[in-house]
Amino acid sequence: MRTKNELYQEALRTVARRRQTARARAEDARAEAEAALPGLRHAEEEVRVRGIRCALAGAAGRDRTEAAAALADARRKLSELLASSGRPADALEPRFTCKLCEDTGVVKGRTCECVHKVMQQLRREEIEALSSLSISSFDTMELRYYPDEKDADVGESARRYMAGQLAELKGYADEFDRTSPSLVLLGNAGLGKTHAALAIAGEVLEKGFDVIYVSSPDFFSKLEALHFGQDPAGEEETLLRTAAGADLLILDDLGSEFNSSFLISTLYSLLNNRLGAKLPTIVTTNITDSTLLERLYTEKISSRLASFLPCLFVGKDIRAQKAAGVQLLATGEMGIGNTTTSSAVAAVLLGQPVERMTGRGAGLSDAGLARKVDAIHRGIVRNQPDPADPLDVMAKLGGFDIAGLCGIFLGGALERVPVLADGFISGVAALCAVRLCPAAEKAVFASHCSTEPAAKLVLDALNKKALITAGLHLGEGTGAVAAIPLWDMALAVYDGCYSFAEGGIDAYTPQGGAGC
Repeated sequence: MRTKNELYQEALRTVARRRQTARARAEDARAEAEAALPGLRHAEEEVRVRGIRCALAGAAGRDRTEAAAALADARRKLSELLASSGRPADALEPRFTCKLCEDTGVVKGRTCECVHKVMQQLRREEIEALSSLSISSFDTMELRYYPDEKDADVGESARRYMAGQLAELKGYADEFDRTSPSLVLLGNAGLGKTHAALAIAGEVLEKGFDVIYVSSPDFFSKLEALHFGQDPAGEEETLLRTAAGADLLILDDLGSEFNSSFLISTLYSLLNNRLGAKLPTIVTTNITDSTLLERLYTEKISSRLASFLPCLFVGKDIRAQKAAGVQLLATGEMGIGNTTTSSAVAAVLLGQPVERMTGRGAGLSDAGLARKVDAIHRGIVRNQPDPADPLDVMAKLGGFDIAGLCGIFLGGALERVPVLADGFISGVAALCAVRLCPAAEKAVFASHCSTEPAAKLVLDALNKKALITAGLHLGEGTGAVAAIPLWDMALAVYDGCYSFAEGGIDAYTPQGGAGC
């Protein structure tokens, strides 16, 4: 858990790295353009000289008409020269991520909004690393998992009741400020309490507020270890101060930690400090019995939690329902020109020459392959995608097929469902997904290796080995479907194979001797 100042310093370093990268790429683009256009350096120098003369005329109070016209003419000639090679007029200028501050982090002496956005993203990443779920939204909380039958605790169907509860929580997030009330989300395990808390966190972060998420067992066990161990840097105090001062604190899974006198006193102090400062806190817990809550945490703590607005979750364990659902996903695609966009995306993300990453697709001739390579080159030069930003690369070079497939891999990872990647295009989409969310790598499996030149390079980058290498050219899902029986076979052996004891076979006993 980082303090707000630590987040701020890291955000400044991130923005500075963006500026450095943009300037370095501009220098590379300039060197490439000068090599291709012999007259470019002279044209640039002419613009520079004319610009200086125009500025001097203005500073001296002379008529700038002639100087300005000469400058405009020099700029026109430079633009025409760049256009002759398919380059835009600003091809030689750094492409900063933030146009407002040009990646300096400062606008008119004040911190630029882009720095605050980076801070939000860093905090999101921190929360996702600490929680069992990714920060999502209320849109991903599907009501179909809540039974449509009447629930005895609420007097109506669980689905109807939870629709109302989630709507209220969404309203809470929409209207959040530092004076918002505290909430306690309670109910049995697996009903979406943590999901809802993280959905609130996502929207509150977007509003510019700082959110701290802690898992109760992890947080208090760490504090206890620091308290009774060596803590020369004062980490315990920093953690408590950061949690106590956050715009919104989410204390997840209260009741699952090891109860101790240290926990009781620390929890009381934390809740009391935040109530005293009138700062909102969201607590999630599986404890629905107030008597049990008081017995576990004392009357002082239960009375403070009683001042929180309660939100009861009802229904059936959603995690169990999902576990009983889809067990395997397989990707596929159909279209014309898919390998062109995929080769472009892969070349940029892997930093490889376009020529090495581009194949014949459905069977191009030598001339057709040359046109394909040239088109990819021109597309990269014109659009200047950021290799460090997979979304930027997909938006500038990819298509809806790659974007959609990327979403499948991310969704599979979110739901802990393995996804079989079929062919080159699917592999590139998987690469985009893993670059966006490294944890998604666990959900990706390679079915076969395409004959496209870049296919193996993409699989190597994903650290995946194909189950099938059969010279397949297709990507419509055929390779993935062909691999499924191999999965079934492996699982059958793993789950159903007899042990030595079950098969009545004596275990191997090593024999002495030098061997043969």
